[in-house]
Amino acid sequence: MFSVTRISIVLVCAVSLATGAYAAAPSEEAAKAAAVVHLKKGQVLLERGKSEPAEKEFDFAIVSYPDGAALYGMRGKTRYERKNYPGAIEDFNVYLKAKPEDVSILLLRGIAKSLLKPEDIGGACADFILVRAHMKSVDMGKYCHGQPGWPE
Repeated sequence: MFSVTRISIVLVCAVSLATGAYAAAPSEEAAKAAAVVHLKKGQVLLERGKSEPAEKEFDFAIVSYPDGAALYGMRGKTRYERKNYPGAIEDFNVYLKAKPEDVSILLLRGIAKSLLKPEDIGGACADFILVRAHMKSVDMGKYCHGQPGWPE
């Protein structure tokens, strides 16, 4: 037979499961920690020239912590390197919402837009306008001639 204590424990467990009291979501800190583990694995893979598995690690990092802007930046750079320009642009857009002044990512996004098939000349030049002051040695005038906002 069941003792009163045993029945009480069973009831508490049943009520907890039914109400979800023990089914709490992982904490934000745990999510960040998991993302960092995947980020570091991805970076090591990139250093070894293994961009495809690195991108998968960055995917896992983003699934773990989707609010990490830097994760999108890393995956975007990896996608750019792998010539997945639409994916890189998508990631750069997310990253730039958090870090709109990052000149290197703006430049990469502009170049990625210029490498699309068909190329996005207007979008590329819009990014090049934003980084123009940092690109004095590069003449984008021939490429962006006639684009809105580009000085003639």
